[in-house]
Amino acid sequence: MRWQTGIYADAAGSVYFEGFHGLVQYDGKVWTTLTKDNSKLPSDRVMGIFVDSRKRLWVGTDKGTVRFDGAVVEDFQGTDNPLKQAAITKGYEDKDGTLWFALYEKKNPVNAMAKLSKDGVWTVINTENAMIPNNSVQDFVVDEVRQVLWLSVHNVGLCRFDGKTWGTFTPENSKVPSTVVEDLALDAGGRLWCATFAGLLRIDPAE
Repeated sequence: MRWQTGIYADAAGSVYFEGFHGLVQYDGKVWTTLTKDNSKLPSDRVMGIFVDSRKRLWVGTDKGTVRFDGAVVEDFQGTDNPLKQAAITKGYEDKDGTLWFALYEKKNPVNAMAKLSKDGVWTVINTENAMIPNNSVQDFVVDEVRQVLWLSVHNVGLCRFDGKTWGTFTPENSKVPSTVVEDLALDAGGRLWCATFAGLLRIDPAE
């Protein structure tokens, strides 16, 4: 359990611990550890975890992403989708069943995020099709009520997309206190909470 870098809890109550020594799962009774030696994880350095509504476990590592669907394991390195050379760092499933993923690529990242629709169509978000400063996303939230996507972009600040217009908020042009925004959380009232290197920021929804 050394070098744990993140914690994720799924809808069934299982808790996952990600870090540099594989993936640890606790289901309330039993502890399970997955490593590259006892499973099909491509690496023990786990970058992100997500469990979708179909109970499929997505695991991003520094050597790619795999998906566990019961006994079936899919390694995306042999595909042509956005996960071919990327690790997921966070996942989200919206009310329409679309899966959203923040992506990590070691060198020269080409995609910031990827979406997988319910009918299996992949869409990417990157500097070529969106007005974002770079493709290194720290975190994201989807505000489904207001139809707004928030991104924290590495060494920049925050980006916001309302379906039509992109906006970028930095210490130079807004009250965002730091270019490093590590974590984002949306509360029930639509307030966006941001953990930054310069303290906590709260953004209230526009009336």
